Amino acid sequence: MHIWTICAYVGVFFVIITEVYATNGKLQWSEFESAAMDFNKFDKEPVVGLHLALAGDTSVVVSWLNTGHFVPESQPPICAYGQIADGFQAISTGKAYTYTAGDFDSILNKVEIDIAKIGVKQGDRVYYRCCNPNLGGWSPSYNFTLFTGDVSTLSNFKSQRSPTSRKSAKIALMADLGVGNGRYTAYSISQYVQNEAIQLVVHAGDISYADDFSLIQHNNSFVWTEYFAMIQPFAAYVPYMVGPGNHEAQFDFAAYKNWFTMPYNISQSKSQFYYSFDYMGVHFVAMSTEHDFTPGSTQNIWLEEDLIKASQNREKVPWIFVHGHRPLYCSSIVDWLPRCITEAKTYRANIEHLLYKYKVDIYMAGHNHQYERSYPVYNGTVISKNYINPQATVYIVNGGAGNPEGNDITFMPESFVPWRAKIADTSHTGWMTMDITETIELCLRACPGEVELCLRVCPGKVELCLRACPGKVELCLRLCPGEVELCLRVCPGKVELCLRVCPGKVELCLRVCPGKVELCLRVCPGEVELCLRACPGEVELCLRVCPGNVELCLRVCPGKVELCLRVCPGEVELCLRVCPGEVELCLRICPGEVELCLRVCPGEVELCLRICPGEVELCLRVCPGEVELFLRACPGEVELCLRVCPGEVELCLRACPEKVELCLRVYSWESELRLGLCPWEVGLVRGP
Repeated sequence: MHIWTICAYVGVFFVIITEVYATNGKLQWSEFESAAMDFNKFDKEPVVGLHLALAGDTSVVVSWLNTGHFVPESQPPICAYGQIADGFQAISTGKAYTYTAGDFDSILNKVEIDIAKIGVKQGDRVYYRCCNPNLGGWSPSYNFTLFTGDVSTLSNFKSQRSPTSRKSAKIALMADLGVGNGRYTAYSISQYVQNEAIQLVVHAGDISYADDFSLIQHNNSFVWTEYFAMIQPFAAYVPYMVGPGNHEAQFDFAAYKNWFTMPYNISQSKSQFYYSFDYMGVHFVAMSTEHDFTPGSTQNIWLEEDLIKASQNREKVPWIFVHGHRPLYCSSIVDWLPRCITEAKTYRANIEHLLYKYKVDIYMAGHNHQYERSYPVYNGTVISKNYINPQATVYIVNGGAGNPEGNDITFMPESFVPWRAKIADTSHTGWMTMDITETIELCLRACPGEVELCLRVCPGKVELCLRACPGKVELCLRLCPGEVELCLRVCPGKVELCLRVCPGKVELCLRVCPGKVELCLRVCPGEVELCLRACPGEVELCLRVCPGNVELCLRVCPGKVELCLRVCPGEVELCLRVCPGEVELCLRICPGEVELCLRVCPGEVELCLRICPGEVELCLRVCPGEVELFLRACPGEVELCLRVCPGEVELCLRACPEKVELCLRVYSWESELRLGLCPWEVGLVRGP
């Protein structure tokens, strides 16, 4: 038996996928023959092929066959059930019926058992027996246990298990199981069920392969009878949930529709070929790739509506598992062109975007009689090469359970399929298990001078990581819901702290080391952002307050202060720099617009001023022995330029309208004057 495991965790609990491929060499034929496989006994047993299916949170449908001819006026079938073996508390009645496709002429029966009617809780064992009164003879006593759909059932499951029990929260997964070669898989699963190591069986299409025995469309109903006798050792104890494959299409899916009763009504589906249900923390979606699922089809619309609901219920049911018979990704050499290139591309165009959008964890198919698994992949692109919180769906082909056609051992080279993560030797038949465990994890390592601790508790979610070694402590803490996140690191001379509290949202980052403090703070809604850095002789502060919008940047160090301030709406902007002997100031106020730039240092003053509308512009520079002035005022227009320094005076004046222009320049040895008054003009006067 080949066994390997993927351990992946998402949300609040773990799923472990274990691929189990049973070989002929691992099973003794004598053991197998003794496992209820004598098909000649059908005429001796009043109840044949008994199997369970989920019908609701607290109910199952029991189905079986009675040999003999169907009589419409006969009494209805019954099942007796209770909490004690052979001590039954209630009886449920159902209906008997038949169908004619494939020359079927026996009696089928179905009865619904609701454990709530006898006060039984989910997680408790229920015993039952069934019969058709017209034919006499009860079935042996069987039992089953139902579990809730949400993840809380795992806590109850664990508490009911004894320390030495092999009981576990496992689900069997398979596809393409038929008579003949499928007997090894059926026997293997039944052994797990008898040891209470399997709680549910999911079958993704191609059931019995009866159509392979009727190439000319004659009687093949005996194959279905053989098949259900083969699976009864496990299907009578745990729910057996199926979806259709191409081999069920014969006679318009007559056998599928009559032998199986799937709970499509509880998931608002309009067809028994596709449905969904929650079980042990997993949302299972059975879709039909044998019916229209193109965008806009009834099934495609239902699928998206179902995934929307499932994605909104992740807190209670964290995982979403979809199965359909035909693969979206595959790499068989035998089926490379028709299935893995042409068909798979079409199927991906139909639903891959939905699986990605609503974060479906796993899509499992069969059809190809082999096993392979992908990395998390979307649109042919590998999203990650591990299974820890993957952001895309993992695709599994699991069609090697065993059937009359044999398995496929061919795979394309890895270079053709970079998304493929694993293949298995499917020269032998096999199936998979999915383990669901409550997430309580503790990792502890202690050695001289070092301690490591990892703690995770779900649901409710507490995560703690602690590492302590000489001179160093690291702590990570997360509590949900309400959400508090804390990261703390302490080492000689240094403390780092990150804190996040939601909703209401407070974020804090703090770093302290010798002579230095760094702080980042954000508080929402209302939004306050603060960044602070302090070290000897220097302080930096950034502050933002919204709405109303106040932004402040401040830096203080010996002999120097820098300040930037912005207040909106109304808009005030201020930049200030002060250091010994020097002051720089930039100010802008809007609307109405006032702009001011000022620089003062020993012996020098620079000033720029602009006021609008009406427009006043002023530029002034004063330093020892020199004055420069530019002034412009509008409308009416006055322009003035003035420069005064030792031995030199320059003056320019222009006034409009009616135009007055004046230019004056005086040196110690020369003077120059030009005066223009329009419409006449006085010329130029020069002299020593």
